[in-house]
Amino acid sequence: SGIPGTIGGAIFMNAGAYNSDMSKIVESVTVLTPDLKVINLRNKEMLFGYRESFLQHNRGFICLGAILKLKHGERDILEEVMKDRKLKRKRTQPLEYPSAGSVFRNPEGMYAGAIIEELNLKGYQVGGAKTSEKHANFIINVGNAKASDIKQIIDLVKEKVKEKYNITL
Repeated sequence: SGIPGTIGGAIFMNAGAYNSDMSKIVESVTVLTPDLKVINLRNKEMLFGYRESFLQHNRGFICLGAILKLKHGERDILEEVMKDRKLKRKRTQPLEYPSAGSVFRNPEGMYAGAIIEELNLKGYQVGGAKTSEKHANFIINVGNAKASDIKQIIDLVKEKVKEKYNITL
């Protein structure tokens, strides 16, 4: 709930949050192959990894549909969890700006946003791109950002984190 996108896109990138992802609920995926055959791939065949799937490495395949296996739950409890998470996102993420979401994967036992903040890079700006002052692991578009602006920030953050903490983001 609250993550923009499509089921196909979520499967393609194995989208997730809160220690879960699509690999945990996808039973099978119907795809169109490069030779225009419609086939079904089971979960194992999707080769899910962290923000990764079979589809990323086989670009000629197109996700047409999926069977998801969900768990039963109490409606009131689920709605409360969704409401709480939505409020938390509004408080902690720069949803008022265009962005690509969290940029860096959290290193084991750490938070990328906190590391970026410790390096005084929160609010760092190149052209129209800027590390968010609300959450430093978001690079936001504050006005006509170019891909090169975003890439420059990503490269600087990676360099500074490697330099100070010997961590590769």
